[in-house]
Amino acid sequence: MLGIMRARTDLAYALGIVMSMLLYGGNGAACAQLPDFLNGPKSPEQQQYERTLNQAVEHLKAGKKAGEAGNLSEGLQQAKKSLELYLDLLGADHFHVTHPLRLIAELQARSGDFSAAIQTTDQLNRRQQQSLGTFLRTMPPRAQSSLLDGRDGLNPVSNFVNLAITAQDTPGAVERSAEWLLNLKAVGIEAFAAQQLLRPTDSDPARTEHLKSLERTGNELGWLVSIPDFDMSENRQERIANLRKQHLQLQRELQIESHGLALNWISLDAVRRVIPANGVCVDFVRYDAVSFQEGAPQAFRRQYKPHYAAWVIWNINGPDTMLVDLGDAQKIDDLIAELRRQLNSADADNISELKHDEDAAAAGTNRLLSEISVAVIRPLHLQKHQFDQLVASPDGDLWLLPWAALPLDPDVERPIIADASVTTVVSPRNLLKSRPQNGATRPCIFSNASFDLEGDQKMDSIRAIFRNTPEMGDDRPNALFQIPPVASLPGTKIEAQLIAPSIKNYTGLDPNVYEQQYSLEHVASRLQSPRIVVFATHGFFLPQMHIPGQGSLVSRTVPGVKVQAELSSNPLLRCGLLLAGCNDRDSAVGADDGVLTGEEIVGIDLRGTELVVLSACETGIGDVRSGEGVAGLRQAFQLAGAQAVVSTLWQVPDRDSALLMSRFFEELAAGKSKSESLRNAQLERIEKRRERYGAAHPFFWAAFTLTGN
Repeated sequence: MLGIMRARTDLAYALGIVMSMLLYGGNGAACAQLPDFLNGPKSPEQQQYERTLNQAVEHLKAGKKAGEAGNLSEGLQQAKKSLELYLDLLGADHFHVTHPLRLIAELQARSGDFSAAIQTTDQLNRRQQQSLGTFLRTMPPRAQSSLLDGRDGLNPVSNFVNLAITAQDTPGAVERSAEWLLNLKAVGIEAFAAQQLLRPTDSDPARTEHLKSLERTGNELGWLVSIPDFDMSENRQERIANLRKQHLQLQRELQIESHGLALNWISLDAVRRVIPANGVCVDFVRYDAVSFQEGAPQAFRRQYKPHYAAWVIWNINGPDTMLVDLGDAQKIDDLIAELRRQLNSADADNISELKHDEDAAAAGTNRLLSEISVAVIRPLHLQKHQFDQLVASPDGDLWLLPWAALPLDPDVERPIIADASVTTVVSPRNLLKSRPQNGATRPCIFSNASFDLEGDQKMDSIRAIFRNTPEMGDDRPNALFQIPPVASLPGTKIEAQLIAPSIKNYTGLDPNVYEQQYSLEHVASRLQSPRIVVFATHGFFLPQMHIPGQGSLVSRTVPGVKVQAELSSNPLLRCGLLLAGCNDRDSAVGADDGVLTGEEIVGIDLRGTELVVLSACETGIGDVRSGEGVAGLRQAFQLAGAQAVVSTLWQVPDRDSALLMSRFFEELAAGKSKSESLRNAQLERIEKRRERYGAAHPFFWAAFTLTGN
């Protein structure tokens, strides 16, 4: 992008080539062109390109300046001239064409021409989705982060939400904006996951050749749409079209879609058709609210204030889609933080005290849940309609909510789960994903891991499971952080014993149980589509943080975590599960250091896995990242191919967890759906606790969440 915005045209072309190499893997011919271009004579075609590019840049700059001064008609005229020159110079496929389109949409909105702004934004978002869908997966992680964080001016979600909120009375605005969010929300986590999925492996030579072909077509596509075409030949456009078809076909052959990665534009009606007639889907987004009014023209783009917005989407034969601005995000986030403080304080040290007066403790938590419901649920007017299935696609801190415990009517102490099952999805487009069944294998349970396991003992355990295992080289992962030692979880052995019969009853097979020294990362990483896999262990996530001298990231501190290097912007590297030997990562055996990161999880073949259960501490919590949904362990397992994930938002006492999960599998064995099974299991725990203690504190039953189909 920098090459486009420079005033000096001699740098524009060179920086364009450099950016292409950085983003799309480089090109030998381009490298050779750079010194000749900078130091040698320029051809007439190059000189004409420079002149045209300079004109496009100047018109774009003039349009921005006029808009900031409040001269909207002049700004719009200049932006349209810039767009025309960009199209002539670079073609419609070039990503930089989105820059004048974005300015045009912005100025149209500020002029009050919302219909035109919506049309332009639709063009903009479709081009962004096409570019991102084609190239984002093959970009290096830093380039991905730069685009997705908005450092290169992209920030596709917040850019259109403001228009949708302001223009929601304009015909088609709500439906169009819902569709934009369907296609652009959470594209970052998919791109980061693809980096892992698209890595060659020695075990599958045919797949490796396909991956090499995908890389070649992606690099050539990126090159062709990122550098100037001096001749503007039709052959080039034909080549781009053919490469797009090849690239898409290769992705399909590699079953990229089976991992939940979107390839094509998805319509709102397609999603509405798969929402059950008695169900509703709510798609949330956290965005920076700005005003499109003409007042204060110099400052209109800098008046950011985080808000939440929600699209309420019903079945194709149900009510129309509705858009609601939920207002100040910080107020909602503060309520969620207080709720989590209360729930996390109900730990093993004071559970007996909580049980002694559970009625009073539950009343306090329920009041806070009602406050949250006033802010998040009441404005959606869900209580006006009959439904028994709620699908929520949260964003930001909303991922940390126990949705099943929220009251539908804040004035009535009755949780949503009393009337409807609750499921979460990263994006409503996930409802369209069909997962191939690869012939699921025996279910597995990982529990009671020996976190202090030493390297020699770990090698012996690996050889006991995998016969004829050769010596493993020193290919241990480069740890970005050192997690402090964790305590053992002996209660998870009891949990495994309690739920194993229910899993057998459901699947017809005894589960393989890996515990103590056998609860290994090496074993987990080699799973092949177990029908069900349970991890009863510690889970973790780390936020981005600022490390002096290593770049500017979000300043956060994580008590007890020793950072060895700059934490990657890839959130999949900052979440994971702790398995045997994690307390001594220096004694790693090969790649097994006892820490199974989200990125490593994505590389496990879970296509055909029906369900992953994460019964551990805070395994449902991921990296809270506006516009990108959440990058927690739930998403990692789904991107590995699992259909659904049950996880916990806080640590639940072992006995309560085992009782709830046992009933969950009993319901599954009886033929109930996953969402209905979890609902029935939670309702049973509520009933039992009310019978015994006079109340059912959400701490004991609401931590469990279902994500996926």
